Amino acid sequence: MRIAILAAASAALLAASANALSPENAASPVDLRSFGARCDGQADDTAAIVRWLSSIQPGQRGYAPAGSCRFAEPLLILSDRIAITGDGPYQTIFVYTGTSETVDLITIGDGIRPIKNLSLRDFRVTSSTRMKDGSAIHAKQLVRSMLESLVVDGQDGNGNLWNGIWFDGVDQVVYRSMEARAQADAVRVNGIAGKGNPKADLFLQSGKISFSDVGLRVGGAFGGLYADALNIIANGRGVVIDNSLADEANRELFFGPLVAIDSTKRGAAVTLEDAKAGPASWTQFTGSWVASEATDGVLVAQGVRSTLVVQGGSIFNFKRDGIRNESQNASVFVSQTIFRFNKGRGINNQSKVLDVSASGVVFQHNELGNVEGKVKQ
Repeated sequence: MRIAILAAASAALLAASANALSPENAASPVDLRSFGARCDGQADDTAAIVRWLSSIQPGQRGYAPAGSCRFAEPLLILSDRIAITGDGPYQTIFVYTGTSETVDLITIGDGIRPIKNLSLRDFRVTSSTRMKDGSAIHAKQLVRSMLESLVVDGQDGNGNLWNGIWFDGVDQVVYRSMEARAQADAVRVNGIAGKGNPKADLFLQSGKISFSDVGLRVGGAFGGLYADALNIIANGRGVVIDNSLADEANRELFFGPLVAIDSTKRGAAVTLEDAKAGPASWTQFTGSWVASEATDGVLVAQGVRSTLVVQGGSIFNFKRDGIRNESQNASVFVSQTIFRFNKGRGINNQSKVLDVSASGVVFQHNELGNVEGKVKQ
């Protein structure tokens, strides 16, 4: 029921965004080529792109044609109610060629006021410079907006980005038909600490997050993450939930039945290390596939006090435990889940609260046993 409600809410948001800012409804698109951009992969299009972005007025659509549009300086988007579109994420490509290795390539917003009703779709951002810091797209206080068919380097990219896309303060944003890859975090999200600041509702739908140190980082002060139809694969760690980006607890995080967190390389598929969170902070996996040959499926770090719910799905083939709870104060609830072929235990629990439903939980071939620790059934 919860997933159905979330899907309906997401569909309504997509429809509203599409009606407001769809390319088909926006008359007289502002063409990047009219500002002198060649997008031939050879010319420096920086000056043309800057003039183009600054010229797009509320209610207008900026259009970038197929080709490789090179830029050597960071770009800035400050307007509300605009659309920026290309001819497809592997047709229209913005390529950073600058010498600075530590900048955000495209910044949305100034971090002072929210940017509202933005639509970005059908292009790709990558870099020919090997970055050492910064993000490909840094969205500061982005609210009620939609990103679609937007690729950040991607599986076929060169791996030069440091971070991929950073949602730094979000309120009601959809990112769908996505692909992200980076050296550090492919996708990172946080709210802005303090009352009244953007910190809720990001819908991540349909796409791939791969070949990064961390696939998805939820970095603090955020609630209302709804992820579904995502393949989070071949990252160092798949999902990390912590306070590294904002000094405030995360709240409600939901991963749906079409999420696969697979083939992590050096750590747990999912790591909960939000030291600010209390029992009301909630991370829920409903039917998700969690599989790898790395350490643990879901690791709850010492000192965490939040609630973990695993309902349905599979936790499979880890070198240690399917669920490893190292905190005495976290609450773990498990139902209708399959734990198979883990070289440690299916569940290794150190907390005071572990509730494993007697029906629908299957343990098979976990080498050190099914459950370690106090269990309420």
